[in-house]
Amino acid sequence: MFSGHHDSMIIENKKAESKAWKSTTKQIKQEKPEKRAPAYLITPLGVIYINEKGEEKTIIRAKTEITGISDNLDIDPEDTDKNRYTHYRVQTGNNVLFMSHGDLLTRAGVIKMINAGMMSAEGDARLINGFFLRSIEAAFKKCEMLAVCSRPGWKRNKSIFVSGNKAYSPEGNTEVNLLDKHSQEMYDKAGSLEGWKHISLLKWLDYDTARICCYIAMSGFLSSYLGLPNILGSITGRTTGGKTTTAKIAGSLIGRAYGGEYIVRSANITLTAAEKLSISVNGHFLVLDETKTNKDYEPIIYLLANGRARGRAPNSELEKAEGFTASYLFTGESDLLKDTVAQGANGRLIAIVNRIPKSNENAELAKDIEEVIQNHYGHLKEPFLNKVMQDKEGLQKRYRELSKEFRDEKRDIGSRVGDIIACICLSGEILEGIFKENGIPTKDHKALCTELMRENITSDQKKEYWLRGLEIVYNEVSTWKPERDKDGNIKEISLYKNKIGCKTDGKYLYIAEAALKDVCENNNLDKTELIKVWKEKSLTICSETSKEGKERYTKTVRLESKPIRCVIFDIDALEKELELTEANRWGDLESEK
Repeated sequence: MFSGHHDSMIIENKKAESKAWKSTTKQIKQEKPEKRAPAYLITPLGVIYINEKGEEKTIIRAKTEITGISDNLDIDPEDTDKNRYTHYRVQTGNNVLFMSHGDLLTRAGVIKMINAGMMSAEGDARLINGFFLRSIEAAFKKCEMLAVCSRPGWKRNKSIFVSGNKAYSPEGNTEVNLLDKHSQEMYDKAGSLEGWKHISLLKWLDYDTARICCYIAMSGFLSSYLGLPNILGSITGRTTGGKTTTAKIAGSLIGRAYGGEYIVRSANITLTAAEKLSISVNGHFLVLDETKTNKDYEPIIYLLANGRARGRAPNSELEKAEGFTASYLFTGESDLLKDTVAQGANGRLIAIVNRIPKSNENAELAKDIEEVIQNHYGHLKEPFLNKVMQDKEGLQKRYRELSKEFRDEKRDIGSRVGDIIACICLSGEILEGIFKENGIPTKDHKALCTELMRENITSDQKKEYWLRGLEIVYNEVSTWKPERDKDGNIKEISLYKNKIGCKTDGKYLYIAEAALKDVCENNNLDKTELIKVWKEKSLTICSETSKEGKERYTKTVRLESKPIRCVIFDIDALEKELELTEANRWGDLESEK
């Protein structure tokens, strides 16, 4: 009986223990934490990702925080939807980056930021994007009012001009965050104006050539405001003539003018690099130093003068190609225009003859100047832009007055050159006023620009394209070897590459079209355009029309019993246009007997 009772108690105890165990287990299950949402923790040592299990992983190894930026100067203020939260300021360690949504929320953007100095691994890009997304949500609620723009130049319907880390406006100047840090460095300032006004630099600045180059340097601010084509100058002269020193002084007015990565660049630059650089320094000034003889600069002159990015794909997006404005100065030993006579360069490049004498004294001055502008630069930009902002409407009126004075309507190219030099003159007018206010000896800017206009309009390289082309062709044809008969007498036929090149009968000059094409290609001339204008000027004769009734500019004639397609010149009209003397008449080749 005792035994049965004992067994019964054991069973009851086991039931109680089992019940207690189940109760404890249930309580433990109830107390076990539920799965937590992933979280990010910002610490002084970095950003930590915490997963659902509470496990931690450092994804950025530096304290990283994001601030929203609500004022983008690159767009008009009324465009409120795009005006807010278009960029973000990322402080990661000692680096400050200005990024867009696309940079923060994509793997490619993370890689871009790693390359810019963010301490993280590409493999953590997904987690980093998640951190940025949460940071953006927080920044959106408390956005910092901070002006930012992607590149320098005129903004908001030309009411603000951004240069370096400053935005200039009629209301005053304010600090701005320029996303293009390289451009900010290029057009920053250092040292002092007094340090820049070194006696050696002022002596050099007294040369007319240096003065004109300074006007051109500052003219980019005006041409971009006035809506003019970009201004290009070319300073030429013998080696060691101080061309680069002159260009550096001009650049030092507004920024760093030394070192290959700043304002002074190599003229041996590709079109793509020139385009990207121009977009980056929009509205400012660049020097393209040491042009090479026999290189064709027509494409780069045309690109820079027009200020339009080249389209690279056959679609409608080309219409949205990015443009740019700036002023440029080429330097080189030979006249750039002699090797660049194509229409794209005609009238788009202002030639400046270097008249700075070569001397031991100037060599010493150049050494002093190099040291001066490495330590003092960028101090004339601010007063210049302040003057522009003080009288923007007056500048428009003053420019129109000057453009009327400098235009030469009698020449095909006179209007284009005159408009450019009028802008250079206006730049000189403002700059000379600033020089006077700061105790720098002044010059007559109007007289300097008038002489510059005269030299450009009357130079051979600035003749109308059709006339320049006519001279080149005439000079080439004049050197062709005349054919002789069996008795050694000169015939009316001249040979070009051992083939019939031309014939003259005293009234007409017949030039084989194939030979003319070759001459034009060798001299970078547009044959089609030239022969069209020559006919309009009544220099050539051709009454033929095509089967479609279109006017022809060439005609098949028989030369030495051979049918040859020719361009036929009226010799009297040709000699009149070229102002040939009796001694230089076409066909007077008796001296070759």
